[in-house]
Amino acid sequence: MESIITSAATSPAQSTEIQMRIPCLVLALIVTGLAAASVAGVAHVFQAASTHVHNHMTPVGERFAISTIVFQALGFYMFPFAIPNIFTARNEQTIRRTQIFMPLYMLMYPFLVVAAYYALDQHFKLASPNDAFMAAAVNLLPGWLLGMVAAGASLSGLVVLAGLSLAIGPLVSRNLLPHLSERRQRSGAQIVIVAYLFLSILFTLATPSLMLTLINTAYFGITQFLPGVLAIIFFRRIDPRAVMAGIVIADALAIGLYLMKISLDGWNLGFGCLILNVAIVALGSLPARRRTNLIPVADRILQ
Repeated sequence: MESIITSAATSPAQSTEIQMRIPCLVLALIVTGLAAASVAGVAHVFQAASTHVHNHMTPVGERFAISTIVFQALGFYMFPFAIPNIFTARNEQTIRRTQIFMPLYMLMYPFLVVAAYYALDQHFKLASPNDAFMAAAVNLLPGWLLGMVAAGASLSGLVVLAGLSLAIGPLVSRNLLPHLSERRQRSGAQIVIVAYLFLSILFTLATPSLMLTLINTAYFGITQFLPGVLAIIFFRRIDPRAVMAGIVIADALAIGLYLMKISLDGWNLGFGCLILNVAIVALGSLPARRRTNLIPVADRILQ
């Protein structure tokens, strides 16, 4: 078991992933964005795009944008694929050294917007909005530079996909196949990884816009684990039954509201359910606050 987990996710691999992914992705977007700005001009690109895109932000839109940013920021490290980065690191300095570069992702967005607006201005016939960046790059860059940009973008995607695949393997072998031999666990994890890659390719080709829906709905469920994780780390007087009730109720309510297309006056559905989740955990743990024997939540869960 330990050899599977170690081979699936090691701290040097995770460190290399972040160090390779950010420069390649950001550099490819910067090159294409600068090319679009130099050819058409930033002002012209935005003015032309404004005739196609309505960018006026209403109060409802502002509430949705801010609540979504906060909600997804809280839930980012709740996803299972973030766990190997933490538990396989040699020490806290390794985590700090790799994660400190994460904000550099924000550098790509202005250049990505310029490249996308340039593609919109040029009226490219795109099979999908996802093709806008490469369409702009093909139209603007010479062959040798286009190859470098395509390689950087491809490498970024492959590294992310490899990291997710390696995280799925230990999840399956540890949780679904714990009683099998190490060899059979490894075979089962490999089968799941192949199936995951096949389904990813299939859904990407069939429904390109599905990823955005999956990301939003995944955050609806995953972020609801935040109160439980905070309770395990910081608080002792939290009833694990209240934590479980908060997760189940908040997840069911968020998905129910989404399927019924009920709006919370612009607030992100998951954010509203997270507030309810915190209230359930707080109220459900009131009896535990009167106890004198303070046992960590993690110990009580394992009992």
